[in-house]
Amino acid sequence: MVFPSNPECVDRAILLATIPDLAPPYFLTPAIVSATAHTRTRLIIVLFSRFFNIRHTTHLLHTYDESLGLSHTQSWDAVQRILTFTYVQATKVAQDMDKVLMDVDVLLHGLNEDISPDLGKDMDLCFRVNGDSIPTPLPESLSFIRQSYLSAGARLSDSNVPTAAPSPPLPTRTARVRSFLTFFKPSITPDIVPITDVYGPTGWDPDIQALVVSRETLGGAEQIAKHRASHSLPPLRTFLIDVISATNASLDHADAVWLRENKLSSTFIRQWVADRLLREREDKEGERYSKSS
Repeated sequence: MVFPSNPECVDRAILLATIPDLAPPYFLTPAIVSATAHTRTRLIIVLFSRFFNIRHTTHLLHTYDESLGLSHTQSWDAVQRILTFTYVQATKVAQDMDKVLMDVDVLLHGLNEDISPDLGKDMDLCFRVNGDSIPTPLPESLSFIRQSYLSAGARLSDSNVPTAAPSPPLPTRTARVRSFLTFFKPSITPDIVPITDVYGPTGWDPDIQALVVSRETLGGAEQIAKHRASHSLPPLRTFLIDVISATNASLDHADAVWLRENKLSSTFIRQWVADRLLREREDKEGERYSKSS
């Protein structure tokens, strides 16, 4: 199987690739670009590495394969760089091709864990990198796809991920958050709750151990720390995640320039949708006018 030089365009595709270390996978740029360019609505990028091997917490002694896996907390910054780089490469292509609403998911997978049998479900095409070998059995669902040679809080947790959703309740957003978390890491149990104050579940749950924040929400993390201390709750370990933006230190110069010139935000997406609907409405009115005349 070889990576296609000019595959057909499909609705849903999956790209499988291995990475040898925790540096941003620059060598995968051509594969990510090609897979994104030839996918319309959804692309799943699965990156395999021995550094993502899982460690069974119930074991007193780790096996050799488990010992290869790095601590989720110690590899936090490196994993951020990998995810940011991969997402940006795919997003650049999708946005340049006016596929702003295209879904891109990036999964990190160890070599000592089973792959979900549903991974290839509903996929139309599986991209593989020429010469790449994945030393772990692939599910049968992928074998039926025509073969041809791209998330951080979930990676931290081994069991439960409390996630706050803005109030009022947004069933669609909640469902998508739950779907992504269980897709990224099936072993966890998402606990998605509405936000009614600055603390959310961190204001009362003694079992929460870590808090993922951005630079913009560091102030909120400090308030949470004071609140937990005043209520005799265990302190939280704070992990800082970079928002994908032009000032992100994980990006090289070219990607930072692109993000600076192309706003990647929910505001931009809403405006894009509104502009597209307006164009479609104007096109329909133009067609009716030309037919009537």
